[in-house]
Amino acid sequence: MMVSILSPKLCAAVLIAAFAVPLVFAVWRAIVGTGSWWRKILRGLGYLVVMVVAQALLLTGVFLYANREYGFFTSWGDLLGEAEPDAPVHDLVPIRRTKVKDIPISKSNPHPNGQMVGMTMPGADAQYARVPVWLPPQYFEKSQDRTRFPVLFYIGGVNDTGERDNTSIDLIDPTTALIKNKKVNPFVIVFLPGRIRDGIDSECVNVGPYKHETWIMKTVIPQIESHYRVGHERGSRFIGGWSTGGYCAANLSTKYHRTFNAGFSLGGYYHPMFESPQIAGMARSVMADNSVVQRVQERRVDRTVRFLSVLNSSDLQSWGPGRQPVVANGQVGPDGGQFHHVAKGMKQFAFILISGGGHRNSVYMPYTEQSLEWLGQFGL
Repeated sequence: MMVSILSPKLCAAVLIAAFAVPLVFAVWRAIVGTGSWWRKILRGLGYLVVMVVAQALLLTGVFLYANREYGFFTSWGDLLGEAEPDAPVHDLVPIRRTKVKDIPISKSNPHPNGQMVGMTMPGADAQYARVPVWLPPQYFEKSQDRTRFPVLFYIGGVNDTGERDNTSIDLIDPTTALIKNKKVNPFVIVFLPGRIRDGIDSECVNVGPYKHETWIMKTVIPQIESHYRVGHERGSRFIGGWSTGGYCAANLSTKYHRTFNAGFSLGGYYHPMFESPQIAGMARSVMADNSVVQRVQERRVDRTVRFLSVLNSSDLQSWGPGRQPVVANGQVGPDGGQFHHVAKGMKQFAFILISGGGHRNSVYMPYTEQSLEWLGQFGL
């Protein structure tokens, strides 16, 4: 039976070997001492081989440790890219079919494939201030000059800028296909970053001087609604995200149920998990108010909330160890499994459960189209 890639014993053995190999060689050299010229050549070659092997073992050990902590790869086959049977990516969650707008694309349309535009928002560092906005081709039809379109506010992973969001998780291609096949209404996508300050993981909440939540709710949304023809009412606003952005979407959609109509999360978690212990310490007073799990446990979720979670039981960084997350360094760990356990019986929440693979965008990307289609039944 092959040793698991997540085995702590394997990680420890490789790291020990990385230091033991050069130590043994050094002892051997001390014992053998000097010798003929060919022995000196062999010792030189041996030294080179030992250094290469030791460095390779050290790098492998560091990779195994990081992978065990973050769960990027959950098996050797996953790491080596071995093909697995294709899992179904459609009909995984009930979707009520609704009538959508059929707006044909005319030959005079200047942007038949849609257009990426954007705005620079105040209140964020330069690399995170740019907020790209994708406008569907129907936005440019003369017959729709007075139409306000539904809008999806999409939040990327913690290291994603708005400009990187659609590279990390492709939304535009599945959106275009769904609109073309009349499964959703033409809608606008606003791409938000996973953080707004360089080096500060603020988790879309207001913590200390970092007003991430206020930036989204009081700066981005009003600016978008004043510059583009998108709906200003709850029925037109949707929210979604990947990883950290998935948590942000879950928190904001359940916290501001009068603002957002529905939302989805890909590989998210359900309470803030700050990278910096210092920020976590500053956030202790607001942790409970921003825990979706606690909100569900206390039944403080409005009946109008509609939220879809795509969760992976093999994703240690999102699902966690199961029904109860681990507490480490004063912070509660990933809690997707716990959230599924406490929320699966509530009508406000729907789930797509997958298995295999780790916390990587390629694992979740096939489920983007189904998530968007699920929002379509609520007006997207």
